[in-house]
Amino acid sequence: MKELNELECMISRKVLILGIPINTCGYKYICQATIMAMENWDVIYAITKEVYPQIAKLNGVSPESVEKAMRLAIHAACKKNSDSLRAVLMGHTIPKDDHRLTNSEFIGLLAWKIGIERSGKF
Repeated sequence: MKELNELECMISRKVLILGIPINTCGYKYICQATIMAMENWDVIYAITKEVYPQIAKLNGVSPESVEKAMRLAIHAACKKNSDSLRAVLMGHTIPKDDHRLTNSEFIGLLAWKIGIERSGKF
């Protein structure tokens, strides 16, 4: 088993706090996508063309499977605890408007939040 570095541990902890179970494929894919976003922010703008295919190749699945697993995990976390999820990601609660976070919004917010925390400016 591979030893996790500090960044991977931070991402893993945050994803668990957000309510995404560790025993789902979506958890693993979200962690991988967040690392990719933190290494190169531009992948957020090309999640379908870059992120899903790269993660799919790493895990031996289709890009569609990656997208669906991430979407279902994010949707379940939002449905289960939307107020605390939004508070953790945004630093404050935002109005409920039945807006579902997209995969790229979720990954972008998560990468941004962890980046801010790592820089010590949060």
